[in-house]
Amino acid sequence: MRNTATVPQDSRVFVSYASHDRADALVLRNLLAGHGCEVWLDVFDINPAGRLHTELVDALHRSDLICVLLSPSSVASKWVRFELDEAIAGGQRLLPIILRPCDLPDQLDGLACIDAEDGIDTEHVGLQILRALLGNEVASGREIDEALRRMLAEREQVLAASEAMRDIAEQLRRVCTEPIREVGIALNPGAIPASQTLEIRFLVEQGNLFTPPVSFFFAHFREDAATWPVEFAFEQPSRRDFRTGQAKVDGKMRWMERVAPLSQAIMAPAFAGDPAQFHFELDGADWTPGGLNLRRNFELPSLAELAGNRACFQVILHDQTRRASVLVDSEKTDLDIEVTATLPGEARHQHVHLRLFKTGHDALERLLLGSGYLSMRESPVEREVLLGHYPPLRGRPRHGEEERGAREGRLRAGAVHDEADLRDAARVALLDAKILRNRGDFAATDTELSKAIDRILPFVRNGEEPDTDDVELVCEAYFGKAELMATTRRYDQAQIWGERVIEVRRRQAERRPYDSANHSRLAFMLGLHAEEKLNSGDPAAAAPLLVEMAGHARQAFAVTRDLRDARELVEILRHAIALAERAAIAGLPIAEWTAEIERLRVDGP
Repeated sequence: MRNTATVPQDSRVFVSYASHDRADALVLRNLLAGHGCEVWLDVFDINPAGRLHTELVDALHRSDLICVLLSPSSVASKWVRFELDEAIAGGQRLLPIILRPCDLPDQLDGLACIDAEDGIDTEHVGLQILRALLGNEVASGREIDEALRRMLAEREQVLAASEAMRDIAEQLRRVCTEPIREVGIALNPGAIPASQTLEIRFLVEQGNLFTPPVSFFFAHFREDAATWPVEFAFEQPSRRDFRTGQAKVDGKMRWMERVAPLSQAIMAPAFAGDPAQFHFELDGADWTPGGLNLRRNFELPSLAELAGNRACFQVILHDQTRRASVLVDSEKTDLDIEVTATLPGEARHQHVHLRLFKTGHDALERLLLGSGYLSMRESPVEREVLLGHYPPLRGRPRHGEEERGAREGRLRAGAVHDEADLRDAARVALLDAKILRNRGDFAATDTELSKAIDRILPFVRNGEEPDTDDVELVCEAYFGKAELMATTRRYDQAQIWGERVIEVRRRQAERRPYDSANHSRLAFMLGLHAEEKLNSGDPAAAAPLLVEMAGHARQAFAVTRDLRDARELVEILRHAIALAERAAIAGLPIAEWTAEIERLRVDGP
């Protein structure tokens, strides 16, 4: 066993963790810093830049002890593996802390680990960590035992009350016979590997009839390649299919020959680390699946049928590169999947939400599933529904989820820990700006827009190709400024802010010419700017803007060749012709634009 002896209270401690576990890492930092330790916590997104790599290695070697936070995300992280290898090669002291069930790295064989599944912020776990690092003087065995007894006593109360599961089952009896026509799926998009497709497979049997599974597929949108593998035969999405506040993840449902898109909810503000939330409705219409010669309704069986036929879920990752599929252990993943069904309640407009499936149960949930009434239910779907309705567990946050109101308040107060917080603080400022503008408080609106720009602009001007979401945030803030200046009749300032939007949009269109959304958004801004020039009596400045607008609309259509972009091109050409004729601008290719409109109308995309 490697040396894990305690260290002095003024020691330097390096925390190695995955970004999904940032909340736990921050709790650990506060715990150790409160007892005199100097904690090195890399709260910035790691990239392979040489300078940052050097800083990371230096911080590792200067530390007296390395705390490794272990979870499905961290054991899959190449950076956590690198930090662990570097620490072992340097013979440094290690303290592994298990946050959630996972397959431990081979390097940690024979090394004692601290079980922190109850949470680092729970009393007995915090005391165990302090004792392991700093010794008995800081946290004695007696204190830990007393904390454990208190925790076990609280858990016993929860288990004793679990007999109420019978009452919950009785309460749900009325809705259990209703067919399921609304399904919701929440998941952690950051845990889906970039080159892989996630499938949530629902195995359903209806009586003695064979029923192929219902599958929900999810994949990261890819700008430079196909989002969906060819063999899936799904329609490929474009960036314009994703609105601000949505994860860039596409979702599809397949049941036999029927394929349908999943609609994604929009969070406001959309924080980094938010779950992606999808929704799908089955219409209940008559349906004859191909090849079965049997009529049925397009709906899922009732909960009673699902329980009787032992329906279950599987989680599968399909690797496009290796052409292989892997069945995921639902208790050893950070996908954080929750599948829910919505059924009509007793009163009009009242609904009952049932949780059909969940990955990554915590220690208390696993204990409840294996105890008392739940342990006697054979159906995994029925057990999950009852567990999800158990009062002591309802409304608990998902892993690493900070209550939204508290998070917004912290960010407004300027308590920013990392780059993700900076981006989220910009989103909060933009949301506040919209609220203040609707109230007519233009001075406060201007202040919030300036805050948003200050927080997000460094990510767009850092010399590297910026993330598309960062570009959208800064353009939203600039456009907000332009609108505000126009509203308050400061037209010169409005044009300046509009030109800044165009400048950013132009750079993005040059960097990513294959993304039709970049050209469409730039064309929109060029049209607005051309109108402003005409309204200010400057047709000479408007002419090249109209030509550029038409050119980018044409490029958007050339990328996709779809009907939507064809219609948009026609509308933009018509708009350009109308503006040119209204202002009597000479020298514009109006005849060519008119011919192009006729050609698009006749030939189609």
